[in-house]
Amino acid sequence: GGNGGGRGFDDVMSLKGWPDAYPDWVVGDDGRRGSMTEEMCHRKHVALNKEIMQCKDAWEILDLCDAKLNEFNQVNVITAFHRIAKAEKGRSSQDSGADLPRRC
Repeated sequence: GGNGGGRGFDDVMSLKGWPDAYPDWVVGDDGRRGSMTEEMCHRKHVALNKEIMQCKDAWEILDLCDAKLNEFNQVNVITAFHRIAKAEKGRSSQDSGADLPRRC
């Protein structure tokens, strides 16, 4: 495939939506609005998944979600949920459960 219109990884990740709720709209260097190509969107979502995977714990994932949720696609959301669940499962298996609330 193409290279996303000649934009590199950092360029694609720095693109902001117009408004942020619509990440397929970008503002070019000339200040004009335009649409991201399908390749640019794909590269941005792959890069977001890599960011999610690099998070060290559930709180870091939640912070990333707070900052960039409006840029996530469905795969990014599912990856975030899965990584949060996996992080918490690993944490709870390490803990004795003493700090967890008791169920009635």
